[in-house]
Amino acid sequence: MSAPAEVVNVEALLAPISGEKPAGENLQYQGLHDEVREARRAEDTLEQGDWKRDSKVADWHQVETLTTEALANRTKDLQVCAWLGEAVVKLYGFVGLRDGLRVMRGLHERFWENVYPEIDDGDLDARANSLSWMDQQVAEALKEVSLTKSAGGTSYTLHHWNDSTQFMIPENVDSLEYEEKQRVAALRARAAEEGKITGEDWRNAKNATPRAFYEDVYALVNQSWDEFEALNRVIDEKFGHDAPGLNALKKTLDDLRTLLGQIVKEKRILEPDPNGPGGAGGVSSAAAAHGGATDGAGDSSNSAAGRASLGASGPVRTRQEALLRLAEVADYFRKTEPHSPVSYLVQRAIQWGNMPLETWLENVIKDSGVLDNLRETLGINNTDNGGQ
Repeated sequence: MSAPAEVVNVEALLAPISGEKPAGENLQYQGLHDEVREARRAEDTLEQGDWKRDSKVADWHQVETLTTEALANRTKDLQVCAWLGEAVVKLYGFVGLRDGLRVMRGLHERFWENVYPEIDDGDLDARANSLSWMDQQVAEALKEVSLTKSAGGTSYTLHHWNDSTQFMIPENVDSLEYEEKQRVAALRARAAEEGKITGEDWRNAKNATPRAFYEDVYALVNQSWDEFEALNRVIDEKFGHDAPGLNALKKTLDDLRTLLGQIVKEKRILEPDPNGPGGAGGVSSAAAAHGGATDGAGDSSNSAAGRASLGASGPVRTRQEALLRLAEVADYFRKTEPHSPVSYLVQRAIQWGNMPLETWLENVIKDSGVLDNLRETLGINNTDNGGQ
């Protein structure tokens, strides 16, 4: 995908305020900081009895407006930039993260001698504190960015994903023994009681989300990772041994890259591009299972999908694992017997495995008369298909 347009005018925010004072004024005690804190403040929603009133919610658009205006026209301030970084993640997700990191890096590269907070007699703590604040708050904001986009509108995040891992429910519940079904029922009940989603909820939302969404999000997260690493290098250069570690942000980005990498691998197999070789958009079946291109992100060795894609032995546990193993078979024959039809037939089987019966029949049977007879025999209502 081409890189999405900036949601922040990075160069405008990094232009010097003036020739005499490129970093502008220190606005810490001129009301700006208080205005931003009030705009981002949110009250907990609590039962207030007879005195119940509307709770204050954070106004992220106001935070964005205050901080961008200040950075463009009045000051170059790391804390103001950190507030901006949080706001644009809240508003725009991963593209906001990418742009926020670019601005923070630019302030370090272009204004280190003058940027606020000022260096106090060689003490870099105030500047380090701004970065540490950004590290914690932006990492938390990232966990609330949507990672699913289904037609039904279900939107789950990294927070939801982490919750769902406590309530893993197998795909084949109907085939389980009575005791296992009881255990699953208890697990579902506990998840509902705690207000959390199950692994089944996550899986359904993920499966209903198109591959294109994950390709775009994964690319954006990798762009953000590149910006994060570039910022880290500049921080190490400027702070030396006093460099603050951006550990929370690093871990969250690592978690996102791993999770999204696994999902993209699965989607490239289960929703192949029909125009690409082998029906996988120019990526061979098992190459897609191992992450497609070459970024190396998203180690899947500990996931069910990862175990399947890494040549796992033992019984197949899920339908998805079965299709992933078939993809490895197709890739093996494509490499070892390129003139054999086996790889193409297996890849076709993978595509068929993801089709509903009606679509499969239309794909296989070209004679409309035969198709109509089969529909009638099988009791398939073809009204939605134009009566073809």
